[in-house]
Amino acid sequence: MNYHKTLPIQSEMKGCILNPKTKEVVYWLDESDWTYKKGGNPSKGETEDLARLDGYDGEVFVYVPEFWIKSWDTDTRREVRISPTKIDDSWEHQPAIFVSAYRNTVLNTVPENMGYLSTLEVNSPISVANSATYCRGGNNNATYDADGDVFKRDLGKPIMSSLIRSTFRNYARQTGKEIMSYKQYKNIIYWLYVIEYANFNCQDDFNPELTIEGFRQGGLGNGITNVSDATSYGGYYPVCPNGYTNNFGNGTGIKLIEPTYLEPVNNLYAIRWRGLENTFGDMWECVDGIIIDVNKDNHPNVNYVYTTDDPSKYGDTTDDLANMTLSGIETTKEGYIKEWDLGSTAEIIPRLVGGNSTQYKCDYHDYSNYSSSTPNVLLFGKNNYREGNKSGIGRSFSNFPTNYFPAGVSYWTVIVI
Repeated sequence: MNYHKTLPIQSEMKGCILNPKTKEVVYWLDESDWTYKKGGNPSKGETEDLARLDGYDGEVFVYVPEFWIKSWDTDTRREVRISPTKIDDSWEHQPAIFVSAYRNTVLNTVPENMGYLSTLEVNSPISVANSATYCRGGNNNATYDADGDVFKRDLGKPIMSSLIRSTFRNYARQTGKEIMSYKQYKNIIYWLYVIEYANFNCQDDFNPELTIEGFRQGGLGNGITNVSDATSYGGYYPVCPNGYTNNFGNGTGIKLIEPTYLEPVNNLYAIRWRGLENTFGDMWECVDGIIIDVNKDNHPNVNYVYTTDDPSKYGDTTDDLANMTLSGIETTKEGYIKEWDLGSTAEIIPRLVGGNSTQYKCDYHDYSNYSSSTPNVLLFGKNNYREGNKSGIGRSFSNFPTNYFPAGVSYWTVIVI
């Protein structure tokens, strides 16, 4: 139980400026405020102490140390355990990895005299906090560029990508990165958080204080969810500019969204967990390394879920299933998730619905559309539009085929070391 206080894996997560092409850390960021480099002196505010998060020096990433994970699923007990050291070969290894701190935008044009960014190609995905037009995100709408409200304009935001996964995958590889995979998401975003807070309800009220015994408590609040006015405030487009929560550094916190042209809507808060911004809400997150086989003729009422952690085997067609592993069976029913098809590797594949927003897994599973030919992708987290209590890090949506993408989808990118 002491590990639940010291958190030997989570406490080693830390922000940095990274050059993805060389896979080298340019410099680490200050633990409590990413405005500064690690070792800088915030009290003096000297120029050489300031970090550049705009892409000149490199991209903004969070380092996650290696760990091992295993689960037990019996008739009487279900456990998920993580370890900073290898126990035996039955434990799944999560290699050390750099995860983009922000959902990526892309370069609309290549800027001049912008250091690292000037070495990239058009459409390169980037994890930066930069409000220049050359990396305008959202719907790439220039209409509100001059607006003083950072939540209204598209400048500085993640791209609201309508690019199918295979296209974005190729763009990411231009800069030496991959789209975050399902396995990386479930190991890092889901289980590291759930085990730290010992609470499946990530939308529980945020409480920064430890319990008397020294454990985490509560959750991250509602996040950027439940926006009902799609025309004038968010909707399918991202609300939060990248880097809005940088003042929390490597830590965890929530920060009120305060637009100048409207009153705060439903008390929206941007969230940050261990340096990663908006781990749910605002935008759907699409993961790679997974194919949802929805062939109703061969297996009615359930989907077969195939995964891989080998980027050379990522794919999008039924022919690619032969290169992947059948990791679990997904229900096609809609509702709050009651049980995961956990297996021995801590899978987060919904096998049974029947819970609610505060019991069992507390996250929602959308219905899955059947197709006899094209398999589906998997989205996590939900966008900001309505149904706020159905959001969360385990909220899953497997309704869209691999060759089609709706509005409101985003990507994290990763570098495995």
